[in-house]
Amino acid sequence: KNLLVEYLRISGGGHGLPNLTQLFQRRLREFATRVLRQALPSATQQQSSIGALPKDMKDITAIITQVQSLLVREGEGVRLSSEEEVMRVCSVLVSAEYCSQMTNKLQAKLVQKWQQLSTNSHAAGSTESGSNKTVAAAPAAAGSGISLAAEEELFHAVLSQCILLLVGHTESLCESSLSGLPKLNWLLEQTGDQSNYVSQLAGHLSSIVPLVRYNLHTSR
Repeated sequence: KNLLVEYLRISGGGHGLPNLTQLFQRRLREFATRVLRQALPSATQQQSSIGALPKDMKDITAIITQVQSLLVREGEGVRLSSEEEVMRVCSVLVSAEYCSQMTNKLQAKLVQKWQQLSTNSHAAGSTESGSNKTVAAAPAAAGSGISLAAEEELFHAVLSQCILLLVGHTESLCESSLSGLPKLNWLLEQTGDQSNYVSQLAGHLSSIVPLVRYNLHTSR
């Protein structure tokens, strides 16, 4: 926001907004790819090219497709090695969520400024020519390259990857108990407040849920 305000102040009209948008696009992609994704514990194990900076929408789409394939992949448990890794994933998740929201707001502000500049430019042109015709509508911001939708989707992909890691880790903790379910001898004669099976699952969940809840307390 401060950069946008300062740019408009010194640019003499702000007609270089498309170039400023390109700068925002590049920096947002760098942060999402080289900071957030690289910070994930298993990032380098999943894809050796994860640190490569996406140059266009095709590269961003490839990253999103990669994450979606991880989300639907079955039979591959994800186990984080320590509480520190769980907390790191939570931190990346919160950061990706915040960046996604701020990217959306930044795009709205850029589009608003571009439409204002375009409208003022058309109005000035009409005044100089003495024309009484209705001022033409401002050109679409998307046609000028003023869009951060791809970068917002990139942050959504990071967010999805974090959720995948946390859910996969939780499932892996409960895997031994779940796999033993068909082997249990469920006798109706046995009574009690809680079965050993439920107690085991509760123990696994209590080791991870409070930690995740605490580290995601600021997240939606």
